[in-house]
Amino acid sequence: MDQKPNAPSEGVLESEERRAVSFATLLAIAAFFVYSIWALLQADHYYFLGGGANYLSPLFAPELVGDSPQGFFGGRGSWMPWWLSGSPALMFLWLIALASARRAIKECDCFILLIVERLLAFVGIVYFAALLYDAYSSMWFLSNLGVNSFGFRGGTIMLAASCPSVLICLTALFSGPTGRFGRLSRNRSRVIAITLIILAAADLYIRLCSMGRLLDARFGA
Repeated sequence: MDQKPNAPSEGVLESEERRAVSFATLLAIAAFFVYSIWALLQADHYYFLGGGANYLSPLFAPELVGDSPQGFFGGRGSWMPWWLSGSPALMFLWLIALASARRAIKECDCFILLIVERLLAFVGIVYFAALLYDAYSSMWFLSNLGVNSFGFRGGTIMLAASCPSVLICLTALFSGPTGRFGRLSRNRSRVIAITLIILAAADLYIRLCSMGRLLDARFGA
């Protein structure tokens, strides 16, 4: 019986595929880290009010103190360094990214990692609520007459897209590997990486609009 001794087995191919996916996941997470650190060091352009819009970057929501209209406690204090964010969002996202990178490097369900991910998932509920509020706020535009009108623009679409991506990410973190959403749970590192890229893309859109390098696409108001 003829055999092909040089042909790779299914197990080898599956292992190589997992390594390729893990590498792509780590590359996406690394890209998010680089971009988010750059965005933080800009210390500006994380919100956009042009044309009556009210966009707040998902990387800086909820904003506790800051210059945007959505700052809960008003403007930044004089004691705050220029590079310090007035929102805990980035710290939360970085922790999520680190946990995802750890899982991608060595896929395992060690107890400590599972506990950390579950705790971050509970914090993520607050973050998700902030994104829903921001997405709703982005649907209202202030006219020249001082009246808010409902509509959709490019920033609305970008912020609205962030919400389901974060919801899917939270579902993956809360689910078990054998439950109804087991596939999401088993691929949570990839889900998180995709979510981080979507959030960064929304930030980039708002940032470019704020810098005057991109015209906010109009579909309604």
